[in-house]
Amino acid sequence: MPMDRREALRSLLAAGALGATGPTIAAVRKPQIPVLAWYGPPAEQSTVERYRELAACGFTDNFSGQPDAAAILHCLEVGREAGVRQWVNVPEAKSEEVVRQIRHHPALGGYFLRDEPSTADFASLTAWVKRVQAVDTSHPCYINLLPTYATPAQLGVPTYQQYVDRFVAELPVPLLRQPLYRRFWAGRTISIFGDQVSALAIPLTAILVLHASAFEVGLLTSMAWLPDLLLALPAGVWIDARPHRRAVMIAADLLRAAVLVTIPVAWWLGALTVWQLLLVTFVAGSLKVFFDLASISFTIAIVPRSQYAEGQSRMMTSASTATVVGPSMTGYLVQAVGAPVALLVDAASFLW
Repeated sequence: MPMDRREALRSLLAAGALGATGPTIAAVRKPQIPVLAWYGPPAEQSTVERYRELAACGFTDNFSGQPDAAAILHCLEVGREAGVRQWVNVPEAKSEEVVRQIRHHPALGGYFLRDEPSTADFASLTAWVKRVQAVDTSHPCYINLLPTYATPAQLGVPTYQQYVDRFVAELPVPLLRQPLYRRFWAGRTISIFGDQVSALAIPLTAILVLHASAFEVGLLTSMAWLPDLLLALPAGVWIDARPHRRAVMIAADLLRAAVLVTIPVAWWLGALTVWQLLLVTFVAGSLKVFFDLASISFTIAIVPRSQYAEGQSRMMTSASTATVVGPSMTGYLVQAVGAPVALLVDAASFLW
C-alpha cells in the first residue's frame, strides 16, 4: 500500500477514535457536501457516542431503518446531540401521524419511503408522497430506485430509461424544491423587475436630465425594440449551435450590467448625451435578445417535461407582476434618487 494511502487510512481511523473518546462535533471539520451513512448504527446501538464516530469520519447524514416511532424519536435526539441529520422510514399506514410528531425536529433530514420499487409500485408511492407532503413540505421524501443492472422483470418495463422516465412522470419533485430551477426563477424574477426600472428610467433621464425632444424620445423607444427585429433569428441560430446556454446567459447579464452603469457614471461626470442613451438602449436590448433565447433552451434542460407548463407559468406570472407593479415602483425610485441613479438598481439586478 503506498505511503499516502496508509497515512489517509491512519488519519481516518484516528478521527473515528477521537469521535468515540470525546471531542464535540463542532471541533471536527465537516465536509462541504452531504455524506450519507446508509444503514448506519442499528436502533439498539443508536447512542451519541456512535453518532459522534460517524460525524468525526465525515458523515453528515444517517439512515438506519428505525423499526418504530419510539426508535425514530430516539435516533433524532441522539442525532441532534451528535450533529448528524437523520433520514427516517415512516410507516405507510401511519405516515401522517408520525410526520406530525417529528416534522419540526432540527435533526430531521427527510423521509425514506421505499427501497428499489418497480413501476407497479409507483402509483401507491405517489399517494404516499402526497400524504407526507400534505403534512410537511419542508423535508424531502427519499425513494431508492433500482440499480441500472436490474432486469426488465424487476423494472416492470423493457429498459432502464423507461423506468426512470416513468418515475419522473409519476413522482415529480415539486419545482420549488429543485434548487437549480428555484435559483433560476428567483434570479429571473429580480431581473424582470429590474428591466421595468430601465424601461422607464432611461426615457425619464432623456426628458428630465437632457431635455430631449419628442423625436429623440420616440427614437429611444424604437431602439429598445429594434434588436428583436434585427437579431432574433441570427441570435437563435447562433445559440442553438452553442452547448453552454448558461454561459451565454451569464455573459449577457454581466454585459448588460456594465452597459447600464455607464449612464449614471456619465451623468455624474457631466458627459451624458442622448446618443449615449440610444447606444446603451440598443446594446442592452441586443443582450436581452441573447439572454431570452438562451433561457428558453435552459428552462427546457432543467425542467422535466411533465412540469414544463408549470415552470413557464411561474415565469409568466413573474413577468405579468413586474409589468403591473414595475412602473409605479420605478416612479417612486426615480422621485427618490433621480432617473440616472435609479438605473443602478437595474444593473444590480443582473448580478443576482
